[in-house]
Amino acid sequence: MFIKLKKELFKSVLAKKKHATTRRGCKDINPGDAFFYDPENDSDRIAIKINKVMKVSWKSVKSNKFLFIDEGYQTKEDFHKALEKIYGSIDDTEFMTTVYFKLA
Repeated sequence: MFIKLKKELFKSVLAKKKHATTRRGCKDINPGDAFFYDPENDSDRIAIKINKVMKVSWKSVKSNKFLFIDEGYQTKEDFHKALEKIYGSIDDTEFMTTVYFKLA
């Protein structure tokens, strides 16, 4: 399985600061071996092992007290702003997919 990840986030993954990634919508992602790849250069890849996948509402993502840490952010507000910058306005009832992983 191949999952897009902006190159700017590779550093956090490789430094083991980022252990999760949250995507808009219900994604067909399952636990197991996978790769992150840079959408601007798909030969740039990081091998990962997906441990858990959760599909929850945006409201649940916002109320999660620790997800921002797994995502590699300093504050919940920074994490929420980053997702809203990528996806724009997100309705509280909209589903999000959070993928928990470790380096392979």
